[in-house]
Amino acid sequence: GERIAGVARPFVDALKAGTPMCPAREGRISVEMVLAAYDAAATGRRVELPAA
Repeated sequence: GERIAGVARPFVDALKAGTPMCPAREGRISVEMVLAAYDAAATGRRVELPAA
């Protein structure tokens, strides 16, 4: 619905413009955080992240 369109719009605009939504370093940090959250949920243990 409209909520999904509102979230997807910046992504579509970035694709059309050929520019990234964020720098690669920020993207990598975001992926590391998500993977750490999955790991913590799966193992029940705290996951340490490197300092940014």
